Amino acid sequence: MNSGDAKNLLVLVALLFALLFTATNFGIAKCDMVPFWCEVYYGIVGPPKVLIAYGEDGMGSEERLADALNRYVKAQTGIRRAYSVPVTPVTMPVSSIAEENLKKYNLVIVTHAKTIGIEKLKAFDKYVRGGGRLVWTGDAGTQAPDDLEHLYADELDKNARHDKVGGGWTRVDSDGTRFDFGKEILSSEFIGLYCVIEKCDDATPLVGSLDWSDDPLTAGLAENLAMDRDFALVKQVESSLGGTNIVATVRSAAAVVKEGKNHGRNFPLIVRTGPGIRVAYYALPPEDFIDEEKGRGAAFIQNMYYGMLP
Repeated sequence: MNSGDAKNLLVLVALLFALLFTATNFGIAKCDMVPFWCEVYYGIVGPPKVLIAYGEDGMGSEERLADALNRYVKAQTGIRRAYSVPVTPVTMPVSSIAEENLKKYNLVIVTHAKTIGIEKLKAFDKYVRGGGRLVWTGDAGTQAPDDLEHLYADELDKNARHDKVGGGWTRVDSDGTRFDFGKEILSSEFIGLYCVIEKCDDATPLVGSLDWSDDPLTAGLAENLAMDRDFALVKQVESSLGGTNIVATVRSAAAVVKEGKNHGRNFPLIVRTGPGIRVAYYALPPEDFIDEEKGRGAAFIQNMYYGMLP
């Protein structure tokens, strides 16, 4: 091989390396698709940095989620990936979230945070659009801290008459501009909590069955699972990010009727959005599905972590 051929070969290798790195970084390809590439990739970028953002109300538990990530991800070493990357998540209250401090995390998970204002939702929006990966769970962000965020108005005058936007993830900014975080980022429209609508008690059969499609977020989950936890009712809407896909559904015990509208029995349980799975919405916080006595839940946590990361 002459020097010219060697130089061309080096250029080709460099281009292939850059292409593989870019494809992995943007979630187009998983690192374990190429032998030993996970070691190389994470050797360059360092271990994934995971943030759990939490509030003071709503579904989920940041403590149980952090504990589950610590236990179940490390326990998976060498089983599903060529290179296992343990995780030690950072927890941070939503009140401390800002666009700048989100950027340093590879994955952000939001749980136990029903009440979130428009400025924080916009920070999460910018994080995703800047290349971040987001897991949103349950009823997080479905309540505004100020009712004015749920109202139409040219000028938001507390003494004036206003019309409701619709609640959930829809907000109105101080200048009257509408912002729909559910449609823009989550590919979901919030209907309500199953147990609030159905007035569950100890004898209520919450869910009949769960159904999975073939997806990284549902790999290895047992079939014919029944669920006995409360969950958020949502319907799918097409996100501006594109790539919306329902990968798990829940079939309620009976048709759900709210304010005279029949929403049927089948509802999304996991909705993912964007190329490379940029966003995943879980109608049931993954940590709420863990029941060690019944031997279930670890796969939910493992799939969420490994499915969302490169």
